[in-house]
Amino acid sequence: MLHWIRALVGDIVKNWRQFAHYVFWGAITAFLNLCLFFVLANWCGWNYAVANVAAWVVYVVAAYFSNRWFVFRQRGGGARAVWRGLRDFAGCRLGTCVLETAIMALLVSGLGLPQNPVKIGASALSATINYIVSRFWIFGKVKKEARKYTGER
Repeated sequence: MLHWIRALVGDIVKNWRQFAHYVFWGAITAFLNLCLFFVLANWCGWNYAVANVAAWVVYVVAAYFSNRWFVFRQRGGGARAVWRGLRDFAGCRLGTCVLETAIMALLVSGLGLPQNPVKIGASALSATINYIVSRFWIFGKVKKEARKYTGER
């Protein structure tokens, strides 16, 4: 396990620009998510749950394309590859959302810890998992598939 963590940290250091772009675009899409939620819930009068789901869907689509274009620098691949990537990306995000909610329930409701620090910690864990999955699975597999056809190593 320690070897794997060292390898991950080494990869982030080696690809620090990519990681910086991930953080930058992640902050922008998170801000978009919050703004859209506030507009829909407060100005449009939507129920908070409906507003949250709508904002989350827009956030995931925006995050996928900003990661695809600006972080992992992927172009082309056809509509099928884009839809498959979006499906995998949304699935990962949904999974980490469930994980984050479970952590919040366990630590805040179960153990009585303060919600704000728990939310920050759970969000940091989710963001880390999302980066790893995006880097090595969602956007990494597209590069591997492209190498098969171009003969690159």
